[in-house]
Parts: sequence; C-alpha cells; structure tokens
Amino acid sequence: MLRVLYKYALIIVLGTTFISCKTALLKQAKSIELADKQADISSRYLMQRIRAIPNSGYAFGHQDATAYGMGWKNEGDIYKSDVHEVVGDHPAIYGFELGHLELGHSHNLDTVNFDLMRKLIKKAHNDGGIITISWHPDNPVTKKSAWDPSPAVSQVLEGGLLSPKYRAWLTRIAGFIKSLKTKSGKSIPVVFRPYHEMNGSWFWWGQGNCTPKDFKLLWRETFEFFTNTHNVHNLLYCYSSDAVKSEKEYLDFYPGDDYVDILGMDLYHKNGTSEYIEILNTNLDLLGKLGKQKK
Repeated sequence: MLRVLYKYALIIVLGTTFISCKTALLKQAKSIELADKQADISSRYLMQRIRAIPNSGYAFGHQDATAYGMGWKNEGDIYKSDVHEVVGDHPAIYGFELGHLELGHSHNLDTVNFDLMRKLIKKAHNDGGIITISWHPDNPVTKKSAWDPSPAVSQVLEGGLLSPKYRAWLTRIAGFIKSLKTKSGKSIPVVFRPYHEMNGSWFWWGQGNCTPKDFKLLWRETFEFFTNTHNVHNLLYCYSSDAVKSEKEYLDFYPGDDYVDILGMDLYHKNGTSEYIEILNTNLDLLGKLGKQKK
C-alpha cells in the first residue's frame, strides 16, 4: 500500500514540476522578441523552449522520422520511427519537407502525402516534439528540380516576370502552414528553414546562381508575404548555410537580424571522419559566437 501511495505521490510531484516549468517558460515567452513582431504566443514559447535546451543537454532530431524508415512506409495506419525502434523513444525534433506542395501535388518530393504529413506534425507536436520544415521548390524558370542551378531568383522577385507565379507558390505554402492547428484550434509553431545552403552552388538560389543582394531580397519578400499578406504568425525563421570557412562567408547572404530568429547550418559527412569532425567543431564554434552576438 505504501509503495502504491509513493508511486502516485511521485507522479503528482513530477506532474506539478512539469506544469510549473511550462508556466515559467510561458511567462518568459511573452517577452520574447521575434523577427515576426506579431508572432503567436506558441512561436514565442517554442523559442523559449529551444533556448532552454542547453540547460539540460541537447535535442536530437530526424527527418521524416514517422513518415518512413528502414523497410517500412507510413500509409496512415501506423505510428512509428526507426529512432523509436532503436532507443525506445521518438526524436525530440521532427523534420518535414514541403517540396512539390507549391506545384499542387498531393505528395512531396520524398513521396510523403501532405495530408498524412499534417497529421504526423500534429501528433509530434502533441507529444512535445519540435517541428522543423524545409522547402525545396522546383526551379520556377526551367520547371526542373530545386537542384537545377539555372538562375531564377531575379525573375521571381517583385516586379520580375515570374513574380505572380512564385507568389502563387508561396500562397500554397502559407496555406499549409496556417492549417497546422491543435485540436483546440491553436497554431502549431514551426522552425522554418527556407533557401538553405545558399553558399553552395547546387540550388537555384545558391551562390553563383544569384547575387547576395537578390538572395536577401528573396528572403525578405518571402517573410513579408507570409507575415503581412497571409498573416502567417507561427514560424521561427532559420537561416542555414552549408559549411563555411569564415564568418564573412556565413554572413554574405544573411538577410538581417530583423528577418531571422535562429542561426543554423547543414553539415554532411562528405569525406573522412577526422575532416568532418574538424569542420564540425570549427563551424559550431562560429555559430556559437554569432548566436551570442545576435541573441
């Protein structure tokens, strides 16, 4: 009997501690300043949660964690992840991709159904997960994939020949993001990572395929189209380059503090492990320095 009482007492204590921590974070979140001055409280709370992560460790993430894995694909009838199969828990961060949504397709470029994706995002959020979204839009000029480096940015900017077409694409993205709601109708906050690896040359928005000036305009126009035209206020905007050799290279395409909430970086294990570790350490040191400077 005492053991049972102790068990319930422990549950109550842990539950009370969780509630008090969440209450404290919510209180702190109200004063958080984000790039989007009209950001939902959910976005501010997510930012506060992310800032608090280093106090207890780090957050491990996985792209498409619950959409497919080794030898399986989610068709809407299961909920699993390879991470859970290995360690007994789902990841803390869930990555999703919106490429081909701009074209009106039902599935993204990784064959994940968008309706299913919406459900998986809701489930992950309900479980306390952090949601990140990337977007590989097709090249609007050639109609080939995002990896077609043919120049296109100048044509989709305001006043450009393809500006109306591109804004129609952005409208579809905005619609999906705004549809991410909890059962009670509250917005689900998302870390949005558009136009990534811009210092590389493999995307149509990358270095050599557009000027830093045009890239910054593309970022700012996207931000303003979402926030001002479509009232999308549940995003944290993440600027994420490929590996860099200097602070100058990292900031060459940077659109400005008023348009960015989080600094990020993509680092793939391309060559030897020792080289990867060296690049990783150097770049994380740079990110840490810039992050503290820009808060």
